[in-house]
Amino acid sequence: MKKNLILTSALVLVTMSVAHASLIMYEGFNYAVPSTSPDPDGGLNGGNGLPATNVGGTPSGTSTGFRGNWGTTTNVVAGLTYGSLLTTGGAARINVAGWSSTATSYRFITSDPFLSNRVVANGAFGVDGQSLYFSLLANSSSATAAAFSFALSGSTNVFVENTATTWTLNNNKSGAVASTGSFAINTTALLVIRADFAPGATDTLSLWVNPTIGSSLGTPNATIAGTANFTFNQLTTRSEVANAMTFDEFRMGTTFAAVTPIPEPSAFAALAGFAVLGLAATRRRRSRQ
Repeated sequence: MKKNLILTSALVLVTMSVAHASLIMYEGFNYAVPSTSPDPDGGLNGGNGLPATNVGGTPSGTSTGFRGNWGTTTNVVAGLTYGSLLTTGGAARINVAGWSSTATSYRFITSDPFLSNRVVANGAFGVDGQSLYFSLLANSSSATAAAFSFALSGSTNVFVENTATTWTLNNNKSGAVASTGSFAINTTALLVIRADFAPGATDTLSLWVNPTIGSSLGTPNATIAGTANFTFNQLTTRSEVANAMTFDEFRMGTTFAAVTPIPEPSAFAALAGFAVLGLAATRRRRSRQ
C-alpha cells in the first residue's frame, strides 16, 4: 500500500509538473481593480515580455507571454470564475465597439524554451505537424452577434464569437460556422480552442464549449477546416457592443491540461487523503496479524 501511495504521489506530481511546463502564455488579468490599460509584460525583458513558463530560458524569469499594452480600450474588472479552474486577479472588459488594443507574443529571448513551436520565418506560433491549445473564460451581457469577438491573430484572424444562441468560430469575419455550443448572456463559459497545424491550407481549428476539466476532449462544438496557414502571435478583440464583452484567464499551451489547470492545493489535499487511507489500511492489516 505504501509503495502504491508513493507511486500515485509521484505520478500526480509529475503530471502537474508536465502540465505546467507545457504552458506558454497565461494572462489572468491580475491587475488592480478598477484600472485601465494593463501592461502584460510589466517592463520585463526591456518591455519584450517573457513566457509564462521559462525553464532554461535566457533571460530567466516569467511573465504572461505577451508584450505591449492592452490600452485604454481595456478596463480591469472583477475576475471571472468557472468551476475548479485555477483563476487569479481581475478580468478584461472591452469598453469600445470595434477593434481594441492588441497584445503581442513575447520576443527577443536568447534561449527560448518554446522555440520549436515557433515558425522560424516570422516567430509566430504554428509549426506544421504540431497542435496548440487556447483557453479563456468568456462572458457577454448582450446577445447581439459578435458582442463578444475575440481574435486569435497571426497570418489570418480567427475569431471566437457569440451568436444569439451559440459560442462559435469565425474565420476572418467570413461568417460564423455552425456550432452546438450553447450561449447565454451574463453566463461565464470556458472556451477551449485547438489549432492543428498542417502543410498548406489544411490547418484545422476546433472549439469546445464548457468541456470537462481533467477528461479527454470529445467531439468539438464547432470546427473550421482548411484554414490557410494559420499562425498565432497576438490577441485583439472586435466587439460589436461596448462594455458587453468580458474575458479572463487566457492560456496557450501544448496540451489541454496545461490550459485548464486546477489549483495545486487540491492535488496535495488528495494526496493527503490517500496517505490517511493508506495508514488506516496498514493499521488494520497489522491489527489482524
